[in-house]
Amino acid sequence: MQLLAALPVTPFGQTGAEPALLEFDRGYNPLREGVLATPLTFAGSSVDVPPGPGLGVEVDEDAVRGHELDGCHLDSTRSG
Repeated sequence: MQLLAALPVTPFGQTGAEPALLEFDRGYNPLREGVLATPLTFAGSSVDVPPGPGLGVEVDEDAVRGHELDGCHLDSTRSG
């Protein structure tokens, strides 16, 4: 999202290339909306770029744990 937001509106060159697009499914998806502390938002045909550092989103680790499978777990204290 950040890369697409940084691209100019008019494509480079004189080839008439189409501008870059982001496909954004607006249907309910608990693995997308449910695991983010603040869900992604859209208005009209635009998606707001999250303002935070890195990817711009904060993961709700409790929500991720809610999707835990038997024998698998999220350990945010473990590195690498």
